[in-house]
Amino acid sequence: MRWLDRRLRRIVDDERGANAVLIAFLIIPMLGFGALALDISAQHAERTQLQHGADSAALAVARACALDEPACEGRAQSDAGEFVEANGGTPVDGRADVEELNLTENEVRVAASAEFPHILESLITGDQETTVRARATAEWGYPDRGTTIPLAIADCEMSSHPTQPADTTNPQRFKLILANGNGSNPPCLSGPPGGFGWLAGADCEATIGIGGISQGETGIQSYRRSGCSDEDFANLLCKTVLLPLYDSVYEQGHRGEYRITRFAAFVLTGYQVQPSNRQYCGGTPLSPTFDNGEKGIQGYFVEYVSIDDADFELGDVDYGTDLMVVRLSD
Repeated sequence: MRWLDRRLRRIVDDERGANAVLIAFLIIPMLGFGALALDISAQHAERTQLQHGADSAALAVARACALDEPACEGRAQSDAGEFVEANGGTPVDGRADVEELNLTENEVRVAASAEFPHILESLITGDQETTVRARATAEWGYPDRGTTIPLAIADCEMSSHPTQPADTTNPQRFKLILANGNGSNPPCLSGPPGGFGWLAGADCEATIGIGGISQGETGIQSYRRSGCSDEDFANLLCKTVLLPLYDSVYEQGHRGEYRITRFAAFVLTGYQVQPSNRQYCGGTPLSPTFDNGEKGIQGYFVEYVSIDDADFELGDVDYGTDLMVVRLSD
């Protein structure tokens, strides 16, 4: 029996040697697959960074053209390069190329690329690098139709209170009020009192087009009929919103039909629904403050470039509101 036991042990030892040979044969392809997986993962990270860079570069060039179209063509390449470079670096920096800048169609296409080195894969396959690419297209224009909050302001109020820089530290605010709850028309427009109105909508949104007629109501609390809550109204404080302006109203009691002329960017800085319910941006009273009997809103118009606002259709007509939309496109 002992000789049989020794024989079996020798057989087992021989099998262990065979496993070692098998592992030796498999280790090279295993290392190759591991190197390939690591390189693919790093290459994916590089492509993601390039896409971020291309997106940022396209938006930056489009914004520059929106602000100053005559000057943007000469600086487009340098602007694009700056933003692609700022979003690169792992493991290599990318380069930018403005492939198309169409000032007639208000569109720019930017390509970002980088020569990605195969750090591990090159040891197996001999391939040294791959060119990784990403592209992005952006457009700019003036909004002529879109979905926004259902608040409209009299067009002539903007003529009386022109736009201010969006980053102003001491804006000149004004009030649109319903005097003592009885109503007062703005001096520049006959129609519903206060110089503003709430348009018909749902879920605190309304789809509005320039030149169209929108149904609406007067009164500071009419926002509730458009699906807006008190919290929605309060959340508008301190924010820049794109609002429609109207130049005429057909009145039917508290209801009306508002003719929309253009969109403008407006910062709501305060409101008073009732003497016991007034709120200001930042929580402290702002000049001009509301008197006890007034109901209305407070704010100011601003120069504004809205980035990536997909809720608006764009045109090429300047409506004179210092408002432009810039966004990525297909």
